[in-house]
Amino acid sequence: MKLKRITVLFSLFLFCFAAFAEFSIVNPVPGTWANKQTLLLVLPEGEIAYYSVNGSDPLVSGFAYDDPVVIDVAGDVEIRIVSIDENGRRTQKSVSYTVTEHSREEEDAKSFFYTFLNSPVYEYVPGSKIAIPSSFNYAIGEEDGEGAVIYLPAKTLSLSSDCSVSRYVPLTLTDGNSFWRGIIHVSSAYGIINERSVPFSVENWTTISFNDKTLIYSIDDGWWRPAGDPVEIDRYESHTIRWQSAAFESGNPIYSFELPPRAVLVEDRRADGSVVYSATQSGIYKISVSSRNKDNLGVKNTLSPGLFSEMCIDVFEGDSVSEKLTFSLYADNVYQGDLSVRYRIDRRPPAPPVLIPSVSGFWIRAPLDINIVSEKKSRIYCAVSSPLELESDFSAPVPSKDFFDSVALEKYTEFKGNILRIAANPERPVYNKISVYAQDAAGNKSIPSEYSAVIDVCNYYFDSGSNPTLADGTKERPFTSFEQFEFTRFLPRFINLHVRGKLVMPPKRIVLPANCKISGSDGACLVFAPETSFDLRVSSLEIENCAITKTSTDRKEAKSLFSLENAILSLDNCEIVALFEDSGSVIQSASSIVLFKNTDLVSQARSYSSLISASDTRISVFNCRVSAVAKTAVAFSLHGGHFELRSSSCKTVGSMGRIAELFGCGCRMTDNSFVGEISLSRASQAVWTDPSVKIFENSNNKTQGF
Repeated sequence: MKLKRITVLFSLFLFCFAAFAEFSIVNPVPGTWANKQTLLLVLPEGEIAYYSVNGSDPLVSGFAYDDPVVIDVAGDVEIRIVSIDENGRRTQKSVSYTVTEHSREEEDAKSFFYTFLNSPVYEYVPGSKIAIPSSFNYAIGEEDGEGAVIYLPAKTLSLSSDCSVSRYVPLTLTDGNSFWRGIIHVSSAYGIINERSVPFSVENWTTISFNDKTLIYSIDDGWWRPAGDPVEIDRYESHTIRWQSAAFESGNPIYSFELPPRAVLVEDRRADGSVVYSATQSGIYKISVSSRNKDNLGVKNTLSPGLFSEMCIDVFEGDSVSEKLTFSLYADNVYQGDLSVRYRIDRRPPAPPVLIPSVSGFWIRAPLDINIVSEKKSRIYCAVSSPLELESDFSAPVPSKDFFDSVALEKYTEFKGNILRIAANPERPVYNKISVYAQDAAGNKSIPSEYSAVIDVCNYYFDSGSNPTLADGTKERPFTSFEQFEFTRFLPRFINLHVRGKLVMPPKRIVLPANCKISGSDGACLVFAPETSFDLRVSSLEIENCAITKTSTDRKEAKSLFSLENAILSLDNCEIVALFEDSGSVIQSASSIVLFKNTDLVSQARSYSSLISASDTRISVFNCRVSAVAKTAVAFSLHGGHFELRSSSCKTVGSMGRIAELFGCGCRMTDNSFVGEISLSRASQAVWTDPSVKIFENSNNKTQGF
């Protein structure tokens, strides 16, 4: 026969801390806040507290703390708190912070502030939703000491509807400039808040104490015995306890209670991260967390009082709790013993990975190494875009931010290591975008960290009309002078120099350390000083769409504009005007290749003028206009190599002059016009060749003045 009298209430509690623990200040915390702050204390049982604002003694002119209260003070605030425990021991603490009130004008933000910040705490019932306005990021819960506060994009927060947690939870909002902090109070439903009254007690599962001396007891149909010393039994099988009046008279009612086998805690971790605890033989056992066990004093998540078939522990997304809980287990509402568990509910994502590029800036001049720094034990997942080649022409507009943002990423894959290498295209600017997130052991994913850059190792831009203080050689901030370009720096095998407008070249010999192309636009003009020359050694220089001028005042032989040795020079759609004081050649070449296309060339001097003076060089001239002006004018002079001249107009002006002087080389000349304005009366040949010259083509060439 089972006893049906149910009597004893559980003690109700929300926060319990160890017997000699100091009180704690949950809120406010140091910082600058855009709203007035709630004072929220957690006091050990039996302790009282007094508080004051801005310097006064709490015990003299302070207020008694009963419940959370809004401190209605703005500006710099200091709160002093004194607590007094049951033994009269005093503990003092203080907290300082600043309030600079600020609100938002958006309707959803104003409505949320009114609901969330208009009272000391926001009362929350599990299962309901807290919709954070989209204009905010949020951080929730207390700092766990493992890193900085992590702010997450706005979302709707909720707990499982069967959550058994009662807890105060700080919630901080930010719009990137201001910070608002409030307190959520999670209020969960109680379980069955009574115990069954029986004349015995069970301690630690196996110890049975008989407390009522007016009764006699029997275990498992054994001998009846009076109350006395505790009895030890095993709990691997069921036991039956019986009792009746010690008078032992016939007809006495006999009561009984069945002790089931010892229970085992069952943990069920749901997909949403919440954890549900129950006991084996759940039809018999119920569980509770109460102040009966000191292990539960001071837990962050205080479970609701009462008996439950199962208890759910949950935290808001963005929060994390890890601690030890001791459950009290009851069979038929009679306490049987305790079972402990260390649980962790982690819905707080790791901090976003920090991406540290080897080179700063958006336009990068070298292959890029990105150092990925993340929290310990987190796994890294990385997505990259396909390299997007960009137009390098000066006339092509720089893509907009929206264009770059629209570039799609490939699939995220786990990245082993901490250095991500992004290669460069040797000839074209390439846009690269990467996104990296961290994932912790609980499966939480961080906010992705993104990095993007245009890697352009070969294109440099010049515009003398731009702002020199911001110049970095990119299309948006071009160099304004040639001196800003560092030829001594590490350069790839090929560089492309884009020139807009007039560019004054430095008065020195320019040695190109790499193969180079100079692309002109919008009236590009390279102005050579008398001392300026390009020195090509085992390299190439290609110039297109440029005018080139040089005026020399040196009475001695001036420097050539281009000096080649085992090199290649190509000019396309260019115009060169070189004015030498006494004598000079535009190009001096040895063992090289020179190519002119669609180009006008003028060389003028007093004594001697030459466009090209070369040895062992291959010269190719197509569709060009060539003029040499001097007392002695020779447009082309070649010793060894090969000379090719097609569809071009060539002119010499002076006392003596020739279109070409060729020695020991091959020659092809077709469809050309040779004009000579020669003042000396003796005959002069337009093209002079020595006997060793091999002429492979010589047709449709028109000669005048020779």
